Amino acid sequence: MAAVCGVQAALRDALPPDLLPEDFFTTLGACLLHSVPSKLADKSISRLAQSGVFWVHMGLLLVQVWTPQTIFDPAVKRAYKLKYAQEELSTLQGEWRTRSLSLQLLSGSELTEEHAFHSHHHPRIRFLWSRMQQLREQISELSRKQACRPKEPLYERLFQEVQHYIGSIAQPSRVQGLLSRLLQALQGPGSKSRAGAQSLLNEEAAWQASQHHFAKRLAEDYPLYPDVVGPLRAAIQQLQHGMRLVASELSVSLASVPGLPKLVSCLLAFPSLSPSLPSYLARADYLCSRPSLDVLRGLGRLLPQKDPKKIVPEPSILLMNALLYLQCHTLSEGQLEGEALSLFRHICQAIVNEWDEQERRAREREQEEASLYRSRGRTHGSGL
Repeated sequence: MAAVCGVQAALRDALPPDLLPEDFFTTLGACLLHSVPSKLADKSISRLAQSGVFWVHMGLLLVQVWTPQTIFDPAVKRAYKLKYAQEELSTLQGEWRTRSLSLQLLSGSELTEEHAFHSHHHPRIRFLWSRMQQLREQISELSRKQACRPKEPLYERLFQEVQHYIGSIAQPSRVQGLLSRLLQALQGPGSKSRAGAQSLLNEEAAWQASQHHFAKRLAEDYPLYPDVVGPLRAAIQQLQHGMRLVASELSVSLASVPGLPKLVSCLLAFPSLSPSLPSYLARADYLCSRPSLDVLRGLGRLLPQKDPKKIVPEPSILLMNALLYLQCHTLSEGQLEGEALSLFRHICQAIVNEWDEQERRAREREQEEASLYRSRGRTHGSGL
């Protein structure tokens, strides 16, 4: 905390008071506090959510830094400066050539750099030489900072849209309010605040859609202002990323499926073992048990219903994996003992039952489609 205060104090002393936005130092302090692990951090919030908090504050900080501060285009201002510097240089070069011709008529020699430092020459010659050198350096610097601009100036409209964005969906108080409510819902009890948390997730999704729409409109409407739009869109994406991390943690806490990590690790670790399931026989018994099938049913209820077969595996897949683990156990032991034989019979019976269940569902679907076809035929026939 002391280091953060020291950085803020150093910036306040080094920079003019009106150069930075009003909430810049507050956002900078929050960003610095969340940039490194701290002993004061809330242990009830996961590391991923803490990372999301950091990215939200970093996005807010960069939005404030890269927001246009004046209604006049800085690129046009630099173009005018370049034009005036070139005109002044041309005028001074004309005067230098005139004085050089005058000196050549009088003495037969032209003006050179050496004449500019002779004490017996007029001080105007020294001023001309030093000023032309300054203008050449200034022109070289300004030439590197020029930006392409459309013939029809759109910077004023861009400035107004960004200011409206800063005062609405990117307002620091509004963004931090949404972030704090997400964190409170993440720390609160799941059963009592489930409906409120779901409403909060819907609000976050609408906020994300608004941010995405604004960033997309910036890219489409102002392609010739990349020096303004590019950094601002990057800051918006950081802001979105941080808020999405926190919201995803809340969504995971609401849609948690007990036993899912154990089932996934059991499927992905084949043919390795783990301390929770130390043998092939234990893994085979777990895959054909009721808790693993309950996990699949829970996933089927939570995931989208568009095409669940492509998302959630069928119970027969678990049973086939159980047979593979049982095969590994038999090969490693060199025999099919009583416990393994009993489990083999159980798995085979479960496979038969699952096959019967799939056949029953297929017959029901065929009967429903046939009845639907007959009802449609009767409807079309009655209309003739």
